[in-house]
Amino acid sequence: MPPKESELSDIIVVIEDDVSHTDALVKRLQDAGVEVDQVDSENGVVEGTVSTSKIKEIQGIPGVKYVRNVFTYVAEEECDDEDEQVPR
Repeated sequence: MPPKESELSDIIVVIEDDVSHTDALVKRLQDAGVEVDQVDSENGVVEGTVSTSKIKEIQGIPGVKYVRNVFTYVAEEECDDEDEQVPR
């Protein structure tokens, strides 16, 4: 099976000044596709990984002050047989 490539970014999300809703914001980030690695509620920072194409969408989530793209890379994943498009 050929590998499937996707462009991912390690990001830091800085939360607006009101950090009392951090848990709800983390849930919204996860729903948007962020794989959350670490939450620092005290400093209003969330670290995670997301598809690079979704960064703009994440910047628009209410409660997000800004998103810093720390590192972008191409990750290879093995395709399932049903993902593979083979003409018949």
